[in-house]
Amino acid sequence: MAVAAAMCAPAASALEFDDGMYHFVTIGESTDVMASINDYSKITKNVVIPTEVTFAGTTYTVTHLSGWMFSARPDTHPECKNIETVTLPERLTTFEYAVFEDCTGLKEIVFPESLKWIGRYCFVRCANLEKAILPPNVEVIQGEAFMQTGLTGELVIPDAVTTMGDNAFQSTRFTKVTVGKGLSSISTGVFAWTPITEIVIPANVATLMPFCFQGIAASRVNVGSPAVIAVNAFVESPNLREVQVESTTPPVVLEGSFPIDTYSGKLIVPNEDCIAAYRADAVWGKFATIEAAKSGGLEDVLAEKKADTTVYNTQGIRVADDINDVTVPGLYIAGGKKVLVK
Repeated sequence: MAVAAAMCAPAASALEFDDGMYHFVTIGESTDVMASINDYSKITKNVVIPTEVTFAGTTYTVTHLSGWMFSARPDTHPECKNIETVTLPERLTTFEYAVFEDCTGLKEIVFPESLKWIGRYCFVRCANLEKAILPPNVEVIQGEAFMQTGLTGELVIPDAVTTMGDNAFQSTRFTKVTVGKGLSSISTGVFAWTPITEIVIPANVATLMPFCFQGIAASRVNVGSPAVIAVNAFVESPNLREVQVESTTPPVVLEGSFPIDTYSGKLIVPNEDCIAAYRADAVWGKFATIEAAKSGGLEDVLAEKKADTTVYNTQGIRVADDINDVTVPGLYIAGGKKVLVK
């Protein structure tokens, strides 16, 4: 990641200029610029970062925000803790590291669709930040980017995300997480100590890394079809009593992957034919009950149609906002339940 971040940095021969509270540096030979704030600038509660700025007759586009730009640490700009609103540049692509670190006054931020990179520690400890919807084109979310923020509700990781660093959403307040199909693994500690009660993990996720769901609140989880579930993946999740697996071949798993009490509960596998393989496995076989998944029937479909609930296919991909909008027959997931649409 250090190499990739360096590639975004301005060249040594870059043009530098000031405009009001901001300092700008050109990136390479382009008219794209990285913005930072001048040490003498007065930070207001309502921050507006321009999309374009003109200097010496040339118009430049603000695409990057520099590291520690609005960091509210005592050794940077402690007054930034009072920032309440931020208007971002419309063509912003990159947050460098720790841009809004410790900005405890910030409650909501709206990302432009152009955003591709969210740097390490970018919003760490923004304790009152409750809303920040990830844009569809973001590709990289580095480690600890949103750790210890107040983000709540449902988190949808866009399919464009291919890199998500360790502890990126640790100790947030999300209750539902939908993982995008661009990720092949769920990183170490990424959702640890978050009150998640529902997880949607698509088939493309091959590895659940250590502590990725440590201390979550869920009583049941569908882990998708990973090849490996690492030790301590769900450690200290006291309510977990039901695990569902979509793979007909038992994934590699260690006894410490789940809390010891989880094994007193139920394991749900894809069909009757694979029950024997799971029962023979040294770890999966520890579950008190192993049974095959049951397809929902017409009664289940009618029950789900009473609610306006996001609908996913069995690979975890969002297909509709309401079960009434689904016209293709098949098995879907809505409201945490399997629904058979005929």
